[in-house]
Amino acid sequence: MNLTTDKLQGHAGWRWSLPQGDSVFVAQQGAQVLSWQTGGQERLYLSPVSACDGTTAIRGGIPVAFRNLTNAVLCLSMGLHATWLGVW
Repeated sequence: MNLTTDKLQGHAGWRWSLPQGDSVFVAQQGAQVLSWQTGGQERLYLSPVSACDGTTAIRGGIPVAFRNLTNAVLCLSMGLHATWLGVW
């Protein structure tokens, strides 16, 4: 596996690539998977109008890290993972 720094539609991040060409790109902002390519095809959607200003939310992709909006260390406060665990 090869790791490189890269940009995707202006978003800075890291790309992990396999020898056969499959790859994944994770943005520095928000730790979001913005690209997943297998068999020469893109598998994820990233809006072409997604802002790249470092403060606006990225439109598309998959979040890798889940945010905790409270001061409680073990509190799962938002997202699908919270509903799976019965927090909501």
